[in-house]
Amino acid sequence: MKTLLTAIVISCGALFPVHHAEAAPASKRFGGFASGQTFTLKIKSIISTRAEGIKIVKNAPIAKPIPNFKKGTKVKFTIGPKGQLKGPGFNITFIPSPATSAPNDYSNTSKDPFKLTSVGKVEKNSKLKPTRAILSFHINKLSGSTLSIHDVLYTLE
Repeated sequence: MKTLLTAIVISCGALFPVHHAEAAPASKRFGGFASGQTFTLKIKSIISTRAEGIKIVKNAPIAKPIPNFKKGTKVKFTIGPKGQLKGPGFNITFIPSPATSAPNDYSNTSKDPFKLTSVGKVEKNSKLKPTRAILSFHINKLSGSTLSIHDVLYTLE
């Protein structure tokens, strides 16, 4: 009888933690990052170009709606509920990868050549902490019969 009572007590005790764990699931993870996670990186370099026909302008003014950051600015990132990379002026869709240790890729593209295209990559260390990011923005604009192509590349650490 004592053995049966001990078995029942142990069985009931084993059920409680399992039930408790199911009641509070862990947040969803995307490439090692948790939904709602935030981190900050600093703008280390900016490459901004504009092409009009065969003319290419380096260090071109950043065209709207491309986010306009200055070198040295700290950018706060948030991982969205679907894994998207969110920051001031952008929200880029997460592209799943089978390897958690690989950099996280993000991309927004459109069939409309006059919509903003955004691409991002976030590198992380062995503890899955973000260490570096690259953000690329591209938009085509038409003024009269002149097509201008605007590209901005931000490197953050």
